Amino acid sequence: MALLAAYAVYELASLLAGLLRKRLKDPAGLLAEPVVLAGLLVATFWFPLNMTLWHNRESTLPDTGSYAAEWIKGRFPPGTHFGVERATVVLDPHRFQISMESRIINRAVRDYRAAGVEYLIVSSILYQRYGPEHRQTQNYQKLFKICPQIAEFEPEEGKLIGPTLRILRVPAEPVRQE
Repeated sequence: MALLAAYAVYELASLLAGLLRKRLKDPAGLLAEPVVLAGLLVATFWFPLNMTLWHNRESTLPDTGSYAAEWIKGRFPPGTHFGVERATVVLDPHRFQISMESRIINRAVRDYRAAGVEYLIVSSILYQRYGPEHRQTQNYQKLFKICPQIAEFEPEEGKLIGPTLRILRVPAEPVRQE
């Protein structure tokens, strides 16, 4: 396949060089071949180079998880207990108590409360993964009705990357779950 592509590029370069030679009245091809090859090289590498530069810019931006971790560090006292989904934020385990879950909805709010969890951190990677009719989405919607949201960290084009993160407060009073 690579040989076929190389042959196609060679034939295209020859055709374009011939046309350019006629237009420039350059029968020896001293100018035509280098100009065509330079044009083909630019055309060949333009898209991958652009995408590489875009990716490098995006990957150096701060992410919502880091931003949320700094926000949490500045607002919550040491010893605060968080229930955290894996796709969210990395907190200092020496400063905070952390209960890690693959999905926060795997346990009931009353179970978190009984374990002393004060706040839950959820990610749009999980709560927006499926359509509104899916059971997982419906369970997250129930969670959002039970636990008040105290903060949300959304990605911003060109400034902040990552999923949307929500920090929810586990209500102190028992909540009836359906």
